[in-house]
Amino acid sequence: MPPKSIPQPAKEALEKEQDVLQAVVLADSYNHHFQPLTQQRPRCLLPLCNVPLLEWTLESLAIAGVKEVIVFCTTKAEMVKEALKKSTFSRPSSPLTITTVVSPSALSTGDALRELDSMNIIKSDFILLSGDVVSNIDLKNAVEAHKERRKVSKDSIMTIVVKEGLGRRIRPIPSSSLFVLSPKESNQLLHYEPVPAVPRKKRAHIPGSVFDLKYGEEEVEVRNDLIDCGIDVCSVDIPGLFTENFDYQSIRVDFLPGILTSDLLNLSLHVHFAGKGYATRVSDTRSYDAVSRDVLARWTWPLVPDGNLPGVEGEERYEFRKGGVYVTKSTVLSRTCTIGPNTLIGSRSQISSSCSISTSIIGHNVQIHPSCVIKDSYIWDNAIIGEGSVVEGSIIGHGVVLGKGTKVGTGCLIGEGVKIGEGAKLESFTKVGRRAWREDGSDDEDDEDEDEGEDDDGLSNDARAAILGPNSKGFIWPSDDVSAFSDSEESDIEDPYEYHPNKRLLSLGRRLSDLCLSDSSGTISVLSRESTPASSPTSSTSDLPSVPNLTLVMEVGDEPQFRLECLATLDHAFEKGGAVDDESLDFAALQIKSARATTNVGPGIVREVVLFYLLSKVEGVDEKASTVKVMAASDKLFELWGPLLSRFAETTSEKVEVLQFLQKILLDESALESYYRCFQVALYQNEVIDQQTVAAWVTHPGSKDGEDMTRLWKAAEGFVEWAMEPDSSEEEDDGSSEEESDGSSEEESD
Repeated sequence: MPPKSIPQPAKEALEKEQDVLQAVVLADSYNHHFQPLTQQRPRCLLPLCNVPLLEWTLESLAIAGVKEVIVFCTTKAEMVKEALKKSTFSRPSSPLTITTVVSPSALSTGDALRELDSMNIIKSDFILLSGDVVSNIDLKNAVEAHKERRKVSKDSIMTIVVKEGLGRRIRPIPSSSLFVLSPKESNQLLHYEPVPAVPRKKRAHIPGSVFDLKYGEEEVEVRNDLIDCGIDVCSVDIPGLFTENFDYQSIRVDFLPGILTSDLLNLSLHVHFAGKGYATRVSDTRSYDAVSRDVLARWTWPLVPDGNLPGVEGEERYEFRKGGVYVTKSTVLSRTCTIGPNTLIGSRSQISSSCSISTSIIGHNVQIHPSCVIKDSYIWDNAIIGEGSVVEGSIIGHGVVLGKGTKVGTGCLIGEGVKIGEGAKLESFTKVGRRAWREDGSDDEDDEDEDEGEDDDGLSNDARAAILGPNSKGFIWPSDDVSAFSDSEESDIEDPYEYHPNKRLLSLGRRLSDLCLSDSSGTISVLSRESTPASSPTSSTSDLPSVPNLTLVMEVGDEPQFRLECLATLDHAFEKGGAVDDESLDFAALQIKSARATTNVGPGIVREVVLFYLLSKVEGVDEKASTVKVMAASDKLFELWGPLLSRFAETTSEKVEVLQFLQKILLDESALESYYRCFQVALYQNEVIDQQTVAAWVTHPGSKDGEDMTRLWKAAEGFVEWAMEPDSSEEEDDGSSEEESDGSSEEESD
């Protein structure tokens, strides 16, 4: 007897169940990068622009078309469940159905997936991500591509979502990766290797099997310019693979290498390149700072403070004011306070007289007393900042009280509920928790009723009070400058990103100069090909098209960070398209000025980078392009965007510098020298430069500094003559005036 077929209703129900897109959100990060800020609340509930990180992740999934979400919790699960209960995503109108799974024994991503496998609640392919992902990209293409590959071969088990562009600051320097891909096999991942900043890798070790032409490809792509979004599209078989291998603890450190090097499993992994949009993890305090700035700069549109900020409604809605300032209707600002650019202030917060706040985010119900200075910092809900306090480049947790005259140095983390006494001066990178640091790294508060008198940070009460001030409450934690592990323990760390010197660079306030750690080379090695086709960019300037081979030289220090941020800001301005008005130009200029202030570079660098970028955007420029075509394209571009360059070149000496930068850029691109005059005329006709500028440039020694500069100086002779000629309209006006004058004289004599 033939087997009975599945009844049609049951078959349709099964297909429908398999068609529902699921997501697994890991509420725990399984690291301690935010301690002591996570002593009182889980990492996923820490605020980003005054919205819990978990809300950002759920919003990202809603945008991606996910229907069912499983939130996996290990620590402080009751707080997570309570937050979800209050979330807008728990309302009947929500597009998401959320299930919470609790497992206190799970200590890693691998443990979480093994637990989910035992529960058998994952019914189809799913999206796996942490509860700290901020994204506005549509994942439908990634999911569809994954499903299509699965139809062809069930051995295709995972698709890793990445974005191109090393230039965005959303990828902190200590956390890059090397991807070796097969472009002919739908970007199949052939080799994966973490590339931490410390210890520096001078070469990559790629298995010879990658190049055995096993897949028939003529070449492979070696990419070190990709942003790992922290989003993976997984097959339903993934949890079972973790159950079969208890050595798998981390996706990137254990699972990917395990699958790629296995001769038995014969499974494949692929990489999906997301298109336009924003996606990254807030995995440490350094990236927390970067992503917060990106939200204020509107990179995450439409997820911006005055737009669709996740979970924000009622009095917590923000309005956008001139200068990049966001406030709510219930925010109270003194008439004598100063609010600088890129600042967000939450509802019911009060900013008193003579306060100065810039490039900072202030939470809800925060009280800032008179004469305080807050710069590049994050003050979370219900904090109280005493009169005359100064906070720079730090995070102040929920309910923290800073006494009068407190000074908080760069990179400090002050945990929830801490009280700092009057007049205290905290040195840079000080960490203070409500409870003492524990050697096992635990920050679980399940034993919060335990007598706090048992806490010990190794200091006497008097020694602690000397640092934290009188009547303070809190304990000093070990500094990032000293490893919590012995040398032998450090050598046993499997995750290279968790190696102490590298982990140290993941902290808020650490600068690029910190990369020069006991390494006399003083350089960063970036793996790339000597000759790279346009379709396979491997450098940070890969998204600067149009001008052939135009490259920007990068050096270690603050300057490269500014260049990256400035180019990214300009990219964003161009991507928005539409009409270019004064408001959009002012906003772009504000972002560039903010980046310059943060990185402390000279004003000349700003002019150089803006000019460089605008030249890269002149359409149709190549060695065969006609002069007429390039002239028209240059004039069109500088008519729209020349005013932006003019905002950084106002005086004659600054405009002279623009012409000299033009010389230097073209010296690096000899093929473009024939269009030298086109660019000069476009700058002149659109009033970026004027006659006075040209006259000063001709006589300036820097214009003829060296043989090559002199050659271009001489080549500009025709342009100089043209620019210095009196305007024809002026001659006509002068002539008519003389005739009128002569006529009057004759009439008078008559």
